[in-house]
Amino acid sequence: MFAAPDPSENDDPAELDRAAVVSELARTTQLLQTIIDSSPFATMAFDREQRIVLWSGGAERLFGWTPDEVLGKAIPAGMVPAGDRGSSQARIRRTLKGAPVSGDLVIRRTKDGREIAVEIHAGPLLDDAGRTIGYAGHMVDVTRLREVELDLALVGRVAGTLAGAVARVSSDDPIETTAQAICDELRSLPSVDLAAVGAFHNGADTDVLAASAEPGIPITAGASLPVHRSRALRERAASGPWAQEWDPLPEDGAWGRAMTAAGIRAFAFGPIVHGGHLDGGIVIGTRDPSFARTLVDKWATLVDFSTAPSALLAERLHAHRHQREIRESIAGIIAERAFGPAFQPIVELASGDVMGHEALTRFTSGRRPDLVFADAQAAGIGIDLELATLEAAIAAAHGLPAGRWLDVNVSPQLLDDPAALRAVLSVADRPVVLEITEHEVIGDYDAFRAAVRSLGHDIRLAVDDAGAGVANFGHIIDLGPDFVKLDQSLIRRVNAHLGRQALIVGMRYFSRASGCRLVAEGIETEEERRTLLELGIEFGQGHWYGEPEPVRVRPSAVN
Repeated sequence: MFAAPDPSENDDPAELDRAAVVSELARTTQLLQTIIDSSPFATMAFDREQRIVLWSGGAERLFGWTPDEVLGKAIPAGMVPAGDRGSSQARIRRTLKGAPVSGDLVIRRTKDGREIAVEIHAGPLLDDAGRTIGYAGHMVDVTRLREVELDLALVGRVAGTLAGAVARVSSDDPIETTAQAICDELRSLPSVDLAAVGAFHNGADTDVLAASAEPGIPITAGASLPVHRSRALRERAASGPWAQEWDPLPEDGAWGRAMTAAGIRAFAFGPIVHGGHLDGGIVIGTRDPSFARTLVDKWATLVDFSTAPSALLAERLHAHRHQREIRESIAGIIAERAFGPAFQPIVELASGDVMGHEALTRFTSGRRPDLVFADAQAAGIGIDLELATLEAAIAAAHGLPAGRWLDVNVSPQLLDDPAALRAVLSVADRPVVLEITEHEVIGDYDAFRAAVRSLGHDIRLAVDDAGAGVANFGHIIDLGPDFVKLDQSLIRRVNAHLGRQALIVGMRYFSRASGCRLVAEGIETEEERRTLLELGIEFGQGHWYGEPEPVRVRPSAVN
């Protein structure tokens, strides 16, 4: 509703009414123009010859041209990309024939040459007689929305790709196989020229567990990243996923020059975390400039590589890192000889004479020997540690009194390579008893006994832990040892335990029938010693006869 001015006594009422209508229309037109110009949409109108007759403030803000530059003229040259000009003209012709446009997505260029994505809504302009005199509408800037859609689509593709890799990998596969499957799947994505899985260790180094890359890119499975790059990678990865342009550094040397020559433009990295510990990550690289911009601008905030593969890789990657650290720690112990032998006397119970010594290893760290050897075995370096400690025991035993045998602990796996063991034992100056531990089952007793015979005539066998549920009668019979060592759990308070005494009597008869001799371990009291002697046990060792000591403390005969 419009309010008309009050006519005065001398004014013509008709003229006043016309003036009021014109004034109100002008105000309404100005109001509509204000609304159009303040709208975020780019509103514009064209006559039938496609000359611009309306160019809103929103159009100026979006495209950059002012109304003075475009009114009465055709749409600015270059605003419509060459590849879209044909479809643009077809759209205009349909609109002039009365077909509205609603939501068409097109690419347009701004005055400064930027490409933007816009959504078109338009329809024909009609005169009072219903004839088409032009067309009008507006464009909505959906560039940001389109970018988010594309980013989310890429996220979906990455997630789907990783899910496909996970589905095809068995939980029993080595971590390298799993990592390689993920790299191969990531490389199937458009513009991904490099995919790699790296494992951190030693606080700074990065080993490449698996990689898939275009020829010429110097990242391969089994290699390590340059130390300075590895440290920077780990420091930045601690804060989450990230991406950056490839920027060669002088210290990169030949590696960096090869990376640049391969055309790498950008990298993205996703950390793999287990229990709050950063164990490694997944890297992708691209030579595509457009995709490189996507990585740098948006990847770190939208895509976390570690999410999907973490469930598959994190635990095994953590175990891989832990195992490597253990292996390097054990290798350091061997290299630095951070251990030494200690010898405990083995005594003939009847006479109290020392007949031999068991060599035991003590580590400089003070850690329990069984735990160190177990770690070494799990890390695949158990044989190296055994040979090193055995060599030290053989050498130190030269300082023991002559005429006594040397008892050393060895695993069955040490007999898989008799030549290496023979080389160590060849320098022994006394008979050696190999005390076979039960960490692993002996698969072929015939081959095992043949390996022992090949070591020489001064080599004897002992079975450890009899009576502790580890050694069993079948094992003893198949092995055919010279000695059977009764576990200390069977010896403890044997003087007051009739059941243990009965078991020992049974073992005594068994040993005589099978041609072996018994050694009681862990004797700690005179009462235990006396009872064992009465039960017919020949040899014993334990704290009652002497603690394990380095060779400089010479054990003497115990009477």
